[in-house]
Amino acid sequence: MDYRDILLLGENTGFGGINTYLVLIADEMRRRGARVDVAAVWPKPDNWLQKRCDETELPLHVLASRRSVTEFPRVAWSLIGLVRRRRYRVIHGQGYYSDLLAQVARIGSGRRPAVVATVHGLPESR
Repeated sequence: MDYRDILLLGENTGFGGINTYLVLIADEMRRRGARVDVAAVWPKPDNWLQKRCDETELPLHVLASRRSVTEFPRVAWSLIGLVRRRRYRVIHGQGYYSDLLAQVARIGSGRRPAVVATVHGLPESR
């Protein structure tokens, strides 16, 4: 299987550790020849991820206009459509909400891309 068509899925467009990580791995994957897109579930006022993606010519898809549980069906359908159109081989979710949406898109798209889940922010054990 060719893993060159990858969607990195984050939860928002704001500045933070998850999105910094997302941009770093996108840059490295592209350096190695992969076709990489980024999607965020909802925008945030600082829109850091959009600015960073624009600077590096990294495609960014924002799936919702606001953060709300009621947006879930629309976000899911938008992501399913994106996966169908772009034919991603891998969806890499960043966080529990994104991981859930990645699974929904995997099943709903009929394309069956591989899904990778990265869990961020686990509490430290003492």
